[in-house]
Amino acid sequence: MLDVLRISSREVVSFIGTVTLISVSCGSGTCCSRSLDAMPDGGDGAAADADQASIAREQAIAACITVGSCLVPPRLNECFHTVLPHLTRDEIACLATALPGCDTLKCTGSAWVDQPCSKADEGKTGCEGDVLWKCFFGFWQRTDCARSIDSTSDSKCVLAPPFGAKCSVGPCTTDASFCDGTRAMTCSNGLLSAQECARKATTCSGGACQVRLDTCPSDQPERCEGEVLVYCAVGGRAEARIDCSQLPSGQRCVSATDSRGVPRAFCGFGTECFPEKDAETCSGATRSFCAGGIRRTMDCKAAGFLACKLGACTHEL
Repeated sequence: MLDVLRISSREVVSFIGTVTLISVSCGSGTCCSRSLDAMPDGGDGAAADADQASIAREQAIAACITVGSCLVPPRLNECFHTVLPHLTRDEIACLATALPGCDTLKCTGSAWVDQPCSKADEGKTGCEGDVLWKCFFGFWQRTDCARSIDSTSDSKCVLAPPFGAKCSVGPCTTDASFCDGTRAMTCSNGLLSAQECARKATTCSGGACQVRLDTCPSDQPERCEGEVLVYCAVGGRAEARIDCSQLPSGQRCVSATDSRGVPRAFCGFGTECFPEKDAETCSGATRSFCAGGIRRTMDCKAAGFLACKLGACTHEL
């Protein structure tokens, strides 16, 4: 039986762990069936490297289809620069084969349940063992506290009336945020929560997981320094860096000028489209999207949905 409590304010739900799609159009067939485990172990020459990159790319696209189809945020286009850089090789491979079904709990420790919750339940939380349940944006979300990217392996689901349930590593007395090695720790309402910053390719600073930040002018465009993407973050107040070549998705730092003449740079696969600007569209049950700089389509019905509406796969006709 699920114990449910109301929390005092809406919590922001992480988008990393959500759920799932699969058939991606690439040329004359579908691409996403080969496993990352099937990559060549080595071999000489450019052919082996190109095959590795192709497999990684198609698995990454399939993984983002899952993330961008089973979450409220983010949109599919956004997954390639907001979610993909934080996924491990194993998580990408798991998410790539998660559809149809949208069960990603096994992949990232988080999943959206295809079971709506009412407005009266909005903001409610509960525990089922060490799985945290939340009603958010009209649907229930499950989070395995020990496996989620937003908690740590020693986290458990704890009920704390009247504040609700949360993933916690234990009790605490004084509300505060601090770093414990590579962990970001937060004491709130008597419960201590933890995040492993290294798991997010970040470091702990000021009690929070943060990317490397340097000051930069607000009008500074994104740019590539070799394979390192440099961009202004935090509302243009700080400079962030991501080494695209170190991502398991096979992305590289891509520089191009968009249709309006604006210079762009991002971790991606090409320059046919721009992830943040090109809209996702529908044609019948076919969804078109920008997969990290290359144009792709997917069949929403083949992925377990009923239709494509407003650029998104949906269970509503």
